[in-house]
Amino acid sequence: MYAFLQGLTLKDTGRQRKPKENSPLGFTLRIFANGEVYPSKELVTKFNLEYTNKNNENKGYGIDVIDSVDWTPTANLPRMILLGITPKTEAKVDLFATCRYDTETGNPKSTVITQGSTSETLLNLVRSMGYLTEDQKYCDLELVLEHPITMEDGIANIPKLIEKGDRKGEKTYERRENVTFYAVNTVENLAEMKTSPVATPEATTTVETN
Repeated sequence: MYAFLQGLTLKDTGRQRKPKENSPLGFTLRIFANGEVYPSKELVTKFNLEYTNKNNENKGYGIDVIDSVDWTPTANLPRMILLGITPKTEAKVDLFATCRYDTETGNPKSTVITQGSTSETLLNLVRSMGYLTEDQKYCDLELVLEHPITMEDGIANIPKLIEKGDRKGEKTYERRENVTFYAVNTVENLAEMKTSPVATPEATTTVETN
């Protein structure tokens, strides 16, 4: 009995943190049914989403999530999920704004691709838009890079939902300056839209706010 243990030497490499089912490809985010969100390598590079040393003054960028119907400048346009490329140092950035650090070196304990983020706001949006159904593990959201959205005066007051505490679910607003926004849709929907241009929602590249 247990003869299989004779001469056996084991090696424990420790717990290995890996992105679930690998990272998505292209300029995309992968959101899972539990609200976990992982960026592609291409997206991390293009928008400088990677975590930096704790003492680094340039912290890079995170992502704001917006339902276009809740934002005055886009309320009358076809409904879209919008992502704002926002400095990590701003308040209440939805995705990739914070990470865990090594206490001795100040370096991030993991990359943004490995750690990802969690967003109840984005999960609720993809559910309501029909992008992520109950029988799907995840969906990939692609940024519409060819139609960037900017503010005429550079100022945006974007809607936010309070996710914790006694005011959970209430709306608030955060001021952003010189942030560029992009619509997103599923990779499959965008591929279909390219063959059916009439079905593609139009968005102006400059919007006005009240």
